[in-house]
Amino acid sequence: RYGGEEFIIIAKTENEELIRALSNTIKETLIRLNEESGAGYELTASIGSACYCGDITDFQAALNKADEALYEEKAKRVQAAG
Repeated sequence: RYGGEEFIIIAKTENEELIRALSNTIKETLIRLNEESGAGYELTASIGSACYCGDITDFQAALNKADEALYEEKAKRVQAAG
């Protein structure tokens, strides 16, 4: 747990397709759990990722880039909802 409702997953790979697949698996799992639970609320996730390679030379820079991507995705989800 990174803070508040934020979590960090670290994957040792430079394969961005694998990272996208992991993100999609997390989201699909939440959708399935929402459908199965019958709860009066819905869990959602906005996921940002960054490759700690290339121009990104330290962990904090990678974290900042992933955070930016997370908020971009969150803004798109909010726009789509309403």
